Amino acid sequence: MEELRFGITLDDRPARVQEMGGRDFTVLGAVSSYQEIGIDAEGRLFLLDPTPSTPSLLNTTMDTFRGFLKAFDEFYAGEPAAEGEEPLVPRRKRLRLLKKQLTAVDEAAIAKDLYWCVIVEQIEDAIL
Repeated sequence: MEELRFGITLDDRPARVQEMGGRDFTVLGAVSSYQEIGIDAEGRLFLLDPTPSTPSLLNTTMDTFRGFLKAFDEFYAGEPAAEGEEPLVPRRKRLRLLKKQLTAVDEAAIAKDLYWCVIVEQIEDAIL
């Protein structure tokens, strides 16, 4: 198990740190063939774009969000479980981690913004 800077424990996949804009980001995965999603030391999600080499806070567009979900799923799922066995990172734990990251994006959005609340409910329905 490996614990990243922002306190999330992962399975045995190594985390990759990417420097961009003078800061370090732990890369979660890719949102496209050239853009990646990373988390800074404060736990905020960023879209890492190599051209013009600028990190930007993850916005709420669905394409970016779908990319994050894909990266999240690939990063936290671990190796496929043998038939009849539980995966290394159970679905409920993955949901808790996802909610933690959504909250890190913008706590006020989770509490007040209907858009984010609906997305969280949809994720919960899909994962559980």
